[in-house]
Amino acid sequence: MIAQALTRHPACRFEVADLHALGAAPGRFAALVLFYALIHEDGASLAPALAACHGALVPGGLLLAAVHLGEAPVRLEEWWGHPVALTFRFFAEGELEAAMARAGLRVLASETRDPYAGVEYASRRAYVLAQRPA
Repeated sequence: MIAQALTRHPACRFEVADLHALGAAPGRFAALVLFYALIHEDGASLAPALAACHGALVPGGLLLAAVHLGEAPVRLEEWWGHPVALTFRFFAEGELEAAMARAGLRVLASETRDPYAGVEYASRRAYVLAQRPA
């Protein structure tokens, strides 16, 4: 994904970072993209993860996140022919927006969509754009 981003926007700087280590880089990022990263956070780790995002953003910085919507988590023990131990958390509608607001982020936009049939896991998705206040 970083290679694709650099190809399309060579003047920009992109990094892969550990979500839980973002607090070590206060005010370092103009934007954060968390596509399906938060589905690995449970109820106890979501608030600290979003607080780290808040702290890592410059004032006015943007955060774009995508999550699955639904009721129960999905547990995988095999994926693409390989044994795994993964649990994917699903969010209730509005849950991510509320968690972002509690972390001091201002939600600018929120969109939901149905899955693309036959292409991806059959869950509704939420895309939320938030900003660290200036």
